[in-house]
Amino acid sequence: MKRLIVLAYAVVSTMALCAGNGLSAYTFLEMPASAYSAAQGGQNVALSHDGVNNVFSNAALISEKENKQLSLSYSRYLNIANFGGAAYSQTWNSHTFSGGVRFLNYGQFSGYDEYGASTGTFTATDVEMVFSYSRMLYKGLSAGVSFKPIFSVYENYGSFALAVDVAAAYVCEKYSLSTGLAFQQIGRQVVTYDDDVQALPFNMVFSINKGFKHAPVILHFTYNHITDWDFDYVNKVSATNMLGVKQSSKISGVDMFFRHTIWGVDFVPFGGKFRVSASYNHRRAQELKLNDAKTIAGFSFGAGLYLKKFNLSMAASQYQSGVWNWQFNVGLDFDKILKK
Repeated sequence: MKRLIVLAYAVVSTMALCAGNGLSAYTFLEMPASAYSAAQGGQNVALSHDGVNNVFSNAALISEKENKQLSLSYSRYLNIANFGGAAYSQTWNSHTFSGGVRFLNYGQFSGYDEYGASTGTFTATDVEMVFSYSRMLYKGLSAGVSFKPIFSVYENYGSFALAVDVAAAYVCEKYSLSTGLAFQQIGRQVVTYDDDVQALPFNMVFSINKGFKHAPVILHFTYNHITDWDFDYVNKVSATNMLGVKQSSKISGVDMFFRHTIWGVDFVPFGGKFRVSASYNHRRAQELKLNDAKTIAGFSFGAGLYLKKFNLSMAASQYQSGVWNWQFNVGLDFDKILKK
């Protein structure tokens, strides 16, 4: 049991960077599934140009335009863990089906028993599978639903959960406007680590993106965790400093509001064939800031190249001072590759 406690501490310390409400399991589900999503703060559910990668965030954005698209993603997360995934979509008679899988492997750990004797090495891994269906309901308006089995294996301990995402999107190409609303991780843990059933990181997210006819710019805005206002973890757990003095730095209402928001921008010259992105996630900036070191945590940057048959994307985010986290994507359009 002691080994489980030590491992849980290591995992929770890592995943605190993307936790939903600080009290749920499987928080890796809130990590950005693509480089474009990472460049836009990690929670945008209106990225209509992110193709089949939307299977992990808002399946309603996947249509017949993404037919036979494959996307592969990889990140060396915080230089200690491997995070990656794949997604694919297929359309039959206006019915679009898509699927994906992504994983977070925390690396190799050394195990010890309660007496300090070595028990060998072990690994820890989280896995999400997604099976989605989406359909156009009306011109520009679409809906999607995703079924998601979720697995975790930490040393000899394992768990399993089932979740559903329900989402909608409205895309108006005439006005370069896209919006998305997603209810993510609606579900329950089925197999637990012990006798306690842990909650899933439910998230209700709204995003809106707006382009401009005479300027190669797209503006992004996301408001996430709509149903969970309070992010004041310090006062929730009555945290104390090293001297035993209780910390009680109250978060103001204005600060709390901005912790729910993510702001971003794309520069898309050459008819959208090339993209440069930047975003600011205020919650990440506040929770990862250091009093004795300068950091630009909260900011993310990215770039993408979109050609006829394939695309390449990358993103960079800073989670700790002086260390950048990189994420890469490659997408293939087999509908065009196989076309003679």
